[in-house]
Amino acid sequence: MRKTCSFALLVIAAAVSSCSATKYVASDVDPAEIYDVARLGTISDIALVWRGEEAQYDELISEDAGILVSETLDRMRVALDEMIVSDPVEREILQEEMDMLLSSVSENRKEIQNVRITPAIDALLTANGERFGLILLHTGFTRVKGNYGKQVAKGVGVAILVGVLSGGMVVGTTNVQKANSTMHAIIVDSERDNIAFYNSVTGESEPASEDVVSRQVIKLFKGLFW
Repeated sequence: MRKTCSFALLVIAAAVSSCSATKYVASDVDPAEIYDVARLGTISDIALVWRGEEAQYDELISEDAGILVSETLDRMRVALDEMIVSDPVEREILQEEMDMLLSSVSENRKEIQNVRITPAIDALLTANGERFGLILLHTGFTRVKGNYGKQVAKGVGVAILVGVLSGGMVVGTTNVQKANSTMHAIIVDSERDNIAFYNSVTGESEPASEDVVSRQVIKLFKGLFW
């Protein structure tokens, strides 16, 4: 269980109040070559603002949002079924490496071509005869009923720090957001040992809404899969 913390210090999303998406293709691989993508993992980390601007990680909302993302990827035929790693030690190592890779990509957006695949991810793809692997991170927050109206009425101007949970760039804003849903997608290329595709999309939207998740997934992979 994660500890409650001040919302002004909670790192939960990237780029506030924007529905724009920016795509980075690190290698010279033709987008048409990126097919039969194996799903390495979907990470969902959603917080709940419950009093004032205090928030904490919410396991139930995160689980619901994660299921929505997975079902949307299945329905839209984005990538193959998720690879199952049964060994708990190997699964923990894989999770740590996905977090590290997401953090590295976020910190090196201008030099993303220099980011290399981590050993466990590379080994998993190679062992399964797969070249490409997809990692998707879904972060954001929602509020308990009545919290947003109270904060707006107070004229709260708290600087909410936002970025990637794994350690991205931090941006400040004085706006009181009702909610936020942010997605980051990375497709790794085990053959070239680099990032074949990276994109992110964010908006002031409910992270556990089926419509929101569907719209963001469409934006996330526009120009690649459709």
